[in-house]
Amino acid sequence: MSRAEVRGTKRQSSPSARPNRRAELLAAAARLFRERGYGGVSVADIAERVGITAGAVYKHFPDKRALLAEPIREMVLTWRNREVLALAQGGDTEEVLRRLATSVVGVVLERPDVVRLWHQEAHYLTSEVREELVAVRVEGVGLWLRVLVDARPELTTSQAEFRIRAALGLLNSVPALPRRRLSAHAATLETVLLATLLAPEPPKSLPEIRVVDRESPAAAENTRSRAILDEAAKLFRERGYHAVGIDDIAAGVGIAGPSIYSHFPSKAAVLTAVVEEIADELCWGGALAMASDGTPHEVLERLVTTHVRTAIAKSDLIAVWMTEEHHVPEDLGEAVRRDRKRYLDYWVGAVLAVNPGVEEAVAETASLAVMELIDAVARSRRFAAVPERPEWTVGLALSALTSVAV
Repeated sequence: MSRAEVRGTKRQSSPSARPNRRAELLAAAARLFRERGYGGVSVADIAERVGITAGAVYKHFPDKRALLAEPIREMVLTWRNREVLALAQGGDTEEVLRRLATSVVGVVLERPDVVRLWHQEAHYLTSEVREELVAVRVEGVGLWLRVLVDARPELTTSQAEFRIRAALGLLNSVPALPRRRLSAHAATLETVLLATLLAPEPPKSLPEIRVVDRESPAAAENTRSRAILDEAAKLFRERGYHAVGIDDIAAGVGIAGPSIYSHFPSKAAVLTAVVEEIADELCWGGALAMASDGTPHEVLERLVTTHVRTAIAKSDLIAVWMTEEHHVPEDLGEAVRRDRKRYLDYWVGAVLAVNPGVEEAVAETASLAVMELIDAVARSRRFAAVPERPEWTVGLALSALTSVAV
């Protein structure tokens, strides 16, 4: 082979040998965002993971936010397109609802890491991107609304939309599910989603439950610590942990930044105290519910009602627990991890008692999904003024949890 032929062969083979740099950057960014959170990752970190310079990243993406926005946008658009396709295939209303459920469960199970980004890091997107994605999701909810109102004509538009948004909220549980069994979760998620949409009338009244008030030791010591934790929870919820500084928290409380260190040694300690407080409250409430007298269904209703009332009363704390807990340092988070496991065990035990014969893995998937359903409703400002919110939420949660019976 001549030298010219060799040169020609190299030129022809290089395009196929060249890596898909955009795909590599997106994959590296997603892994780093998952490991450290969006705010804890720089463009240089992403470049280093791929083996290129930071400047080379800008040949493919204008900024770090674009690396966050692209996979989220792709997921949201795929979600909408599959909804449209499911609706276009026709059939009776319950058949269409089943097809819609299958389509959206498939989307999130294919992209658990992107679901996590959407759930935990979306506040870092530009307002324009957020508005674009919200508009797409509003369009999608409208598709579900048409079908659900046909299937359940007794529901008002407000009641139907409440059910749809609650049902779709339970899909936020996907990142917490064991990766080795993701495909096995599909049937359970579809079942609880449909049971949420088609739930019977909610209870007219709820069990008498007193929200357990378990302040963190630091907050119990003085009102200033309490004010710091409340302000921190509000800011962490609105902006994300990394976007909030000690000075921001201090300004909200009306003190100088360094004064916070008289109460907490670091920002991480503030976050840990916020998360420990809500985890402890839920655990205590769960323990009281599980120890109460009554049938298995009554115990489950008390457990669910306790979570609903706590989540609504402490919506800032619950939001931080659900979206920012991964920022709690390993050496500070032992109590939180212990409480989370114990609390999930309460739920799984209660679900198994109501549904004898159900596999523990199914009960765990249903429990995680319904906790996310409740927390999505509690965090939603859209339904904050709905007076029946607690009753509606408890009714949907119980319908979902009892739907997995063998």
